[in-house]
Amino acid sequence: GGSMKLSQRLAPVMRRRTAFPLLLVNPDAETGDTSGWTNEQGVLAVRTANPPANQGGYYFVDATSAIHKSRQRVDVSAFASDIDAGLMTAVITWQQASYSSGDDKSACGIRFLNNSQVQISESIALETTPVPRMVWGYRSHSMSVPVGTRYIDALIKMTRAAGTANDGYTDDITLTLYK
Repeated sequence: GGSMKLSQRLAPVMRRRTAFPLLLVNPDAETGDTSGWTNEQGVLAVRTANPPANQGGYYFVDATSAIHKSRQRVDVSAFASDIDAGLMTAVITWQQASYSSGDDKSACGIRFLNNSQVQISESIALETTPVPRMVWGYRSHSMSVPVGTRYIDALIKMTRAAGTANDGYTDDITLTLYK
């Protein structure tokens, strides 16, 4: 269809999707602690300065561990029929920064689990060092939700490149299903 207008060719891609924001506990560290998050590797902590938080007063860090991974699990069984029909996409968004020096990296990701909370699959965005470093940058990562998914984990990952502090910073996490 060379005669089709671009808008006609893009129509199936651009069709309206319905967003279902999933409730995360303490997605922005504003409780001043790590409430709602479970450590899988390393020790999640909060920080208040250098740089200041993207919004509010706190953000997530792992000050000591070379590699950090934490999760927050959300029950999505209410969406089972749409998930099993292959109609759902999961999107995680976050703000990311790092310290003024060093090459420490961070990212967020998504893990899909079945009804027995056994992992089906996991995908973490490419870990990056933000440039400029002391400035918050918006990132997102999306995946089609696999058939059989009943729980989704929001994941935080931080990796220290050198030194003793892990300066991959994360703030303002959202997790949304789209149909």
